[in-house]
Amino acid sequence: MSKITKISEDYQELFDKVLTKTSLGFYGLDFKLGCYVKSPIGIKIIKSNPVVEFILNEEMKSPDRDRSGIISVFIYETAFDKLTEVQKELIIENTLSMIEYDTEKDKITIKNGFGVSEGMWVKHGDNIVNALFALEHSIRQIDEEEKEAKKLKAEEKKKKH
Repeated sequence: MSKITKISEDYQELFDKVLTKTSLGFYGLDFKLGCYVKSPIGIKIIKSNPVVEFILNEEMKSPDRDRSGIISVFIYETAFDKLTEVQKELIIENTLSMIEYDTEKDKITIKNGFGVSEGMWVKHGDNIVNALFALEHSIRQIDEEEKEAKKLKAEEKKKKH
């Protein structure tokens, strides 16, 4: 399991900027962002289960706010840092496009996976696919850099002994 920390202000602002371009903000969904310290996944979105929502409702004791529909978004910031601003926005928008909210049933459905929604494909074409590949490449690049650093450290340690 990946370690999760608080998201940076820059990524919170970027997420909020992209969110305002969608209709999701109108449904009263509550987005909580976190940062993966290390992850094989660049961005992940998870709907909170009823237990988490109950605990938050109890802790917050907010009479005017029922915390149902809490959606957690986790971003691997180190991998995102290697992308252009446009690529970051496209990937966040694509991730948000995986959320479906049925107003009649008051139900949230999330389609996770490394894919592109039909709407994103129509709107952005190859740009979204290229952005997702760039994210995947940056994750692999980080892994390779870490392996190389470990290897060099081990070799230095051998030389000292």
